[in-house]
Amino acid sequence: MTEVQIARATQAEPATRRLWLQRRKAPAGLEAQRLTELVAFVQEMALNLHGETLAGWWLDGQVDVLDGANPLDKIAGGRYERMIQSARGISHGVFT
Repeated sequence: MTEVQIARATQAEPATRRLWLQRRKAPAGLEAQRLTELVAFVQEMALNLHGETLAGWWLDGQVDVLDGANPLDKIAGGRYERMIQSARGISHGVFT
């Protein structure tokens, strides 16, 4: 994932993200929650999509199986539960 993708999903300020990436500050509060959700979502989706397909097209696009939604925007907006259900449905062949 890129720093831009992390920013999109967590809504964290640029300086905060840089400190995270430099391991000088740990995520906290809502930003930590969104980051944790992002990681869980990406791990689940990595079972189905690899490399550039996941990191590029899928995370940055409007995804048909998500009714045209963008996963990063949905996670940022607090819709993680819906995104992880979709990801698990894709992984296990069951859509909810």
